[in-house]
Amino acid sequence: MELKIAGGICKDAAFSCPSAISGTLQTTTRKRHCLTCKRLRMIKFIFFLTVIFSFQASAKSQLLTLSFTNVSLETVFTEIRSQSGYRFIYTKEELQQSKPVSINIKSASLESVLRVCFYEQPFTYKLSGRYIIVTKRTDSNKPMNSSGVSGKVTNQKGEPLIGATITMKNKNNAFSTNSKGEFTIPVLEQETVLIISNVGYETVEYKWKGEAYIEIALSQKINQLSEVTINLSTGFQLIPKERATGSFSFIDNKTFNQQVSSDIMSRLEAVTNSFYVDRSSSSPGFRIRGLSSIRGPKSPLIIVDNFPFEGNIDNLNPNDIENISIMKDAAAASIWGTKAGNGVIVITTKKSKFNQPITTELNINSTITLKPDLWYLPQASASDYIDAELFLFSNGFRFADTNNINKPPFSPVYELLFKKRNGKITATEADAAINQLHSQDVRNDFNKYLYKTGLSQQYAITTKGGSGNHAWLLSAGFDNNSDNLSAGYKRGSVRLQNTFRIGNRLLLATGATLIESYSNSGNLSYRAVTGNIGLYPYARLADENGIAMPYEKLYRLSYLDTVGAGRLLNWHYYPLTNNRFETFTQKTRNTLLNVALDYKLAKSLSVNLLYQLEREEAEGISNYSANSYFARDLVNTFSQINYASGTVINKIPPGGIYDVANESLVGSNFRSGVNYAKQWQKSELIFIAGSEIRQRLLNTGKFRTYGYIEDPLSSGTVDNINLYPSLVNGTNMQIPSLGSPYSKSNLRFVSFFGNASYTLNKKYTVSTSARRDASNQFGVSTNNKWTPLWSVGGKYDISKEKFFRLKPIQSLQLRLSYGYSGNVNPNKLAVTTTSASSMSPYTQLPTYAFLSFADPELRWEKVGTINGGIDMTLKGNRVKASLDYYIKKSIDLFGVIPIDYTSGIGITVEKNVASMATKGFDLELNSLVIDKSIKWILDVNFSMNKDRVDRYYISSQRGSLFVGKQNNITGIEGKPVYAMFSYKWAGLDPATGDPQGYFAGNISKDYSRLTGASTQITDLNYHGYVLPTIFGSLGNTITWKELSVTARLMYKFGHYFRRPGIEYTSLTVSQFQHKEIAERWQSPGDEKFTNIPSMPYPNSSNRDAFYLNSQIMVERADHIRLQYISVNYSLNKSWMKKLAIKRMDFYSNMNNIGIIWSSTKSGIDPEYLLTIPPSLTISFGIRTNF
Repeated sequence: MELKIAGGICKDAAFSCPSAISGTLQTTTRKRHCLTCKRLRMIKFIFFLTVIFSFQASAKSQLLTLSFTNVSLETVFTEIRSQSGYRFIYTKEELQQSKPVSINIKSASLESVLRVCFYEQPFTYKLSGRYIIVTKRTDSNKPMNSSGVSGKVTNQKGEPLIGATITMKNKNNAFSTNSKGEFTIPVLEQETVLIISNVGYETVEYKWKGEAYIEIALSQKINQLSEVTINLSTGFQLIPKERATGSFSFIDNKTFNQQVSSDIMSRLEAVTNSFYVDRSSSSPGFRIRGLSSIRGPKSPLIIVDNFPFEGNIDNLNPNDIENISIMKDAAAASIWGTKAGNGVIVITTKKSKFNQPITTELNINSTITLKPDLWYLPQASASDYIDAELFLFSNGFRFADTNNINKPPFSPVYELLFKKRNGKITATEADAAINQLHSQDVRNDFNKYLYKTGLSQQYAITTKGGSGNHAWLLSAGFDNNSDNLSAGYKRGSVRLQNTFRIGNRLLLATGATLIESYSNSGNLSYRAVTGNIGLYPYARLADENGIAMPYEKLYRLSYLDTVGAGRLLNWHYYPLTNNRFETFTQKTRNTLLNVALDYKLAKSLSVNLLYQLEREEAEGISNYSANSYFARDLVNTFSQINYASGTVINKIPPGGIYDVANESLVGSNFRSGVNYAKQWQKSELIFIAGSEIRQRLLNTGKFRTYGYIEDPLSSGTVDNINLYPSLVNGTNMQIPSLGSPYSKSNLRFVSFFGNASYTLNKKYTVSTSARRDASNQFGVSTNNKWTPLWSVGGKYDISKEKFFRLKPIQSLQLRLSYGYSGNVNPNKLAVTTTSASSMSPYTQLPTYAFLSFADPELRWEKVGTINGGIDMTLKGNRVKASLDYYIKKSIDLFGVIPIDYTSGIGITVEKNVASMATKGFDLELNSLVIDKSIKWILDVNFSMNKDRVDRYYISSQRGSLFVGKQNNITGIEGKPVYAMFSYKWAGLDPATGDPQGYFAGNISKDYSRLTGASTQITDLNYHGYVLPTIFGSLGNTITWKELSVTARLMYKFGHYFRRPGIEYTSLTVSQFQHKEIAERWQSPGDEKFTNIPSMPYPNSSNRDAFYLNSQIMVERADHIRLQYISVNYSLNKSWMKKLAIKRMDFYSNMNNIGIIWSSTKSGIDPEYLLTIPPSLTISFGIRTNF
């Protein structure tokens, strides 16, 4: 296969070869295929082998498809032999007496096909090994006078339904399907009406017209909710939901696929309770039931097919996911021990089953990403910004910077004013030039030149099947994404699963997944332009002809135009084109290999062995070419000019700068266990126990090459040790390096675990679990204490009691659990560790920094949880609800404590000394509101969560340490981990427009006291939580015939945010200035209409700090957003059967639609204060089942 790509042609790449784009630091690059090509070639080889293997497996499965009308029996024999490999033994004289055959059968067993072929024929058959022997019928084996029928019952995907019931209308006899979904009714009258039914599926009536074989596909019921049994996965076992004592949330495949994305985690927040994405704290990420830690990790443990997933979860293909279970309390999650304190997300991938016909699912979709709304940010207009500059210039602001040795830049307005002041231009010329700038808006240039409509494409195919002793699945996927800044992402994946039944006792399962991804940087985003002055609102990226214009990034343009007298490289920065010369790429390869053995010692007892090897290799390349500003700036800065001779000495060789960052992660897991499951009379006992060893090896490396040239491939050397003067200001400094080039960590864990549950009369269930972890990460004394993490739980199905008389309630179950789980910070070590830093220019020796200090008491954080729950179903399954109330107590949390400062390691150290508590409840409600030709299903996810710090050391009570901590830990005992505080506000001074506060109970403008050590935390206003205390989603699904529409709202309440505002001190140097400058106080009386302070000169930074952190800047963050609308149409036409199409769905999705209500009137999205919210995406796709 030959594929044209940027940079050349790669004949071995499955998609664009990154090395062909970015180059490779090897002199033999052009002489042999690159390493990436070899990897991709390996993917193709594995894919070829698995396809061949899968076809062999399908031949053994004996599932045949035939369609003939009035053909000879010999013709049918030939086709059967072709598909199954079985040979027929017969004489031609016998076949001359055969009757013509008409048959239309799909994915049926060999036995079913033969019954149809030999129906009413003058001979019969006998199976002998791989032969089918045809013999004449005798009286004993002649067919009965009354005809009968054979058939098969499947779901809409073609999968067999086991135990489906077939009855004859107005008669009492009934038949059921076997393990292959097949049935036989030996005697049947003409035009009998058959009634086919199965739990969770729509009942079908079929009028039999004498066919020998029929196939019925049942549709899953939509007029009842979750009637099919749900098996929750813990990563160790499957637990039927009705037997689970713990608190779980379950996301099925249909719900998971209502959204379209290249990743998994972004689909969860809108469809489950207790789970949300934290975008407000200093540690953003996924949260289950809020916080369980203060300074430790806060994200949940992620399990993929029985083992923790160590790599980047975004690498997994969402089309491989079958369902997701979220474990929330100790009874559910404590089996995972020291890593389960923040909850556990168990991802189950798609599998095949024994005796399953071959099915194929093809999913193709495209997503367009609209341009973002750059005008969402409250940026000051060009006119208001220029007016502020004129005011500052008139007061002499920054005049001294004209003589600053660092040559700081000035804006175009300032440059014009200096020229007018120095007599280089007239006042009329200056005013005319400045007036032209009033109408400019840099966002127009970004929108015109850099932003575009993004396009993402996703392709996925899954094929699976199974015979009596072998089940297999093969899937492949490819994503090709380009966002609205032209940044690219490509991912290819191949996955193979096999399960073998060896004899009657042994099961062998193997799995292999190979994923390769490649991403590259795109255009410069708005507000990504940084420098010594902010991006002024009237900046221009290009002139009238579209030619890139320079921006004053680090130094004054007049200085850059003259320094070096033409001997230096061009020192100007061009935001519009610089991204062409600075490329950032990331290549990742993830391999997952697993094998599992399960041996049945007895009917109720089995043992198992599981092993998984996970390897993730990532390479990040930052390629600053010779034309990039980054390379040109460093080369010029370290240049030494001899003006007398006109020579330039370059301490950094001209050329590009090539940075490489490598990471290799290898995770090994081995688990052995014993499983016992026994049912007798009214009791059921299930028990598992085992041990596990795990290793996580992480190696990283980073390297920088100066003077890098791609063609011909070459590089230079630099001296990173000695000091050299800066050309700009003469300051001596080292040439930058990437620091310590290598790092390595190896974490090892040994664990023992056990779980047992007992059910009596299907009403009373008790469960218990325990796990003990030891690790080289923990301290010696901790490993010597074999104290397990444990849980106990109980469940009571009160609706099965005879005294239960609440007729509207079909089922009512009560749950209670209590136990402990843990939380481990992989960055905390019990031994002293150091890291080599840069070389010292004074000693010529490497310097070292301490990373950690010995702590023999280091241990995991411990989270205790008590959980009470109610599960209820109303009659007819019209309403289902689950309610959980929980209390979490976290102890041994990481916190700081004071130490003797003479120890030489500071005045505080971090140890297991803090504690906190959390409480809340979760509600899940599903209701069939309307059940007519139009059906309306409503589902509600509601969670409330509040946390409180119980013990945490704070070295100072100074108020200024807490008012600016919206995104940081406040850690005040009795308050939330992230708490909102502010200075008390006393309005604006009517005479001056100055902001006023309270000091010692009196109105004050003494900002040094209002913001200094004199103001303690007790003098502040406490507002409440930074993180939402109430959150969830509301979904509505309307179905009419084959069309369904789902709209889902998300809401977050009960928290606060600090809105941004004007900061006069940094007006001309900050990256962003607020548009509220236009509404500032300017004359007496304005204080009646505005709270925005006047613009004084000179200004005080303490004045700005008081205003920005005062109570008027704090607002409630309550909001409701319309997250997505999903439309699905199922096509079911007769012509599809001729193409072997079982089901075809056309779907569309709109995501990130936006806020529809907010408590703030400032027009700010509380989750995206000074960042642009995600753009609206629109997806279209088709999903086909064969």
